[in-house]
Amino acid sequence: MQLATPSLVRQTQQGTGHTGGERARNVDVAAPAASVRAQYEQFVDQLVARLSEPLNIDSVSADAGSVFVVSADHAAGAVRYHALVADRLRWLQAQEDERRRQRQARLQQLREALRRQREQAEEAAEAARRRSRMAEAASRQLPAETTRSIAPSPPPSPVRPVRPPSPPAKTAPSPTLASRPEALEWRRALEFCDRLQEAARRFERDTAATAVRLQLKKRVNLAVNQIALSEESVIDKSQLLVQLLQQGGSDDLSLPSAAWVHLRIAERIVREGEGQVVLSTESAFALGSVLVALCAACPSLREMVMAQFHVACPYTVPVFPAAQRDTDMDAETWRRLWGRASADESEERYHERMAGYIGLFAAMCQTEMPHLAANPFGVTVLWTWMARVVNAKPRRITALLLVSVLEVAGYAMRLRFGQQLLKVLRLIETQVVPRLPRTAPPGPTARLVSWMRTHAQQRTEEMQPPKGRTLPPTDSKNL
Repeated sequence: MQLATPSLVRQTQQGTGHTGGERARNVDVAAPAASVRAQYEQFVDQLVARLSEPLNIDSVSADAGSVFVVSADHAAGAVRYHALVADRLRWLQAQEDERRRQRQARLQQLREALRRQREQAEEAAEAARRRSRMAEAASRQLPAETTRSIAPSPPPSPVRPVRPPSPPAKTAPSPTLASRPEALEWRRALEFCDRLQEAARRFERDTAATAVRLQLKKRVNLAVNQIALSEESVIDKSQLLVQLLQQGGSDDLSLPSAAWVHLRIAERIVREGEGQVVLSTESAFALGSVLVALCAACPSLREMVMAQFHVACPYTVPVFPAAQRDTDMDAETWRRLWGRASADESEERYHERMAGYIGLFAAMCQTEMPHLAANPFGVTVLWTWMARVVNAKPRRITALLLVSVLEVAGYAMRLRFGQQLLKVLRLIETQVVPRLPRTAPPGPTARLVSWMRTHAQQRTEEMQPPKGRTLPPTDSKNL
């Protein structure tokens, strides 16, 4: 029996002039129902093979009707099979519509991804321009200094004596601001933190990592809050924070997750300088020990910790602001540049916070944990810092900075530098203190003079370490 298809029916209709009922006789009306079913199934299979072509339900359904409505005897079966074919065609059309919708969705996703890439590129370019403007403004803010002849780096062993200061008429002008070591160091710190912030923001925008960020943030805050004044606590919390650093995935700070975790931990501990350290100077020794342990275990954290200190407190470089704000710099940028908490922050509160940062900075540099980790900073950093402060023009905050470092790390510096430190202290007493501004607060100045005179009269073996420097083995020893 010849298969009745739409094309066969159309050929039969074009070859004769009979009516629809007569054309139907070209189909084998005596064919059993099973044969008709086979014809329908073959016809449906042919339609399936044409999935890639646009479908026209009405035209195909009409063809199917002209084939299969062949006699009154088969009318009921033809109607059922006609409905089956129509349903199958509608299903195929729905599949085609779904594929079209998915293609459009993918195109929309690609457009959105391209738009985000353009925005990120624009943000990166704007951040680079902002860093350049801030660095230039910072360089203009740094006032010109005159130099004296104190060595900028720690003397080697055996130590060389510090030469007396040259007369003012013979002092050479300082190098240009762009070439001054402290200005360059501060500028590098600002740019380094900006790059890390940009990488960390990409991790912040990752909605798939929201739960991970919240969990890491919670654990970091909890670990830092639980740092106690004992070796047991320092070791325990250091190990926990190292594990959190490792969860960042890598030491490659170009990775958003690694940058975010490193930045979060370094910033969280350094910010305790204006919190816990202001309330209790003793806490600086435990926090500094944790920073040393972390930097020894994760060398990639060292530069970040120093940069965080320099950004939060420029006096850890040290660099000093000019008396007046640069007209090219807006008030908000100037405030953030010099670590101001707010536009209406009092000078006393600002100096108090800066002293807290300096105390934590000094505690970190003087920490000694030979049984746990070698200090990657050391008191040599403080010697260079003190040389820069002494060589700079005395300001209202100078006495506070010097006494904050000496009260915390003066003991360690005396052990390391011996008589060299005493010579620097005499230089401070004779050349720096008399030149302090009249507006300088008398409290820090009196503390500085008292500390220097007391320790100048003591031999090294007679000196006592500051309270809190020697951590007890366990927390129970503090009770």
